[in-house]
Amino acid sequence: GFEPNDTTYALLINACSRAQDATRAVELWHRLNKDESKAGPHTVTAMVRLLTRDTAVGIDGRVELLRSIMDDTIAQRPKDGLTPAAFAMAMSFERKQGDLGRVESLGEQMTSVCDLPLNSHIYRVLIETAGISRDNRDAAQAWFDEALSSDNVTGDASGVAWLYQAMLRVNAHHGDDNSVRA
Repeated sequence: GFEPNDTTYALLINACSRAQDATRAVELWHRLNKDESKAGPHTVTAMVRLLTRDTAVGIDGRVELLRSIMDDTIAQRPKDGLTPAAFAMAMSFERKQGDLGRVESLGEQMTSVCDLPLNSHIYRVLIETAGISRDNRDAAQAWFDEALSSDNVTGDASGVAWLYQAMLRVNAHHGDDNSVRA
């Protein structure tokens, strides 16, 4: 009788992640998605978290699996399959992989296809991608300014602090004196 749901699978995948048993988590993922069953946002977020951690480096096909999870979920369940947290982790991972076009594409799909609002985590990745990875300080400043005017960010003190830290990193990258213009 017990039929696991999205939350159950997410808890199991998170437990595997904490136990550093990524192979088991990937097996659970594949079991959940066999026979056209679709994972929900909790399970997707748990898998993205697992695959973007440094402890998952040994998983065969890690990058491809992460991209497949994101792409398939965007295509099949754009309105209810993903969370801003999953996007933030995937975008940050892609930035570290050096795939800046993918970072920007995920940000665009998040708002246009999935209709999710940008939050401080997403803005942080966009600021650092523009200012450091793309070496475009003006674009980073534009993202920073947009973030500070967003209702999704202004009520989150720690999120605002993350944005200032991102701009400090951008400015340091450009040889500035560690000031941020708001």
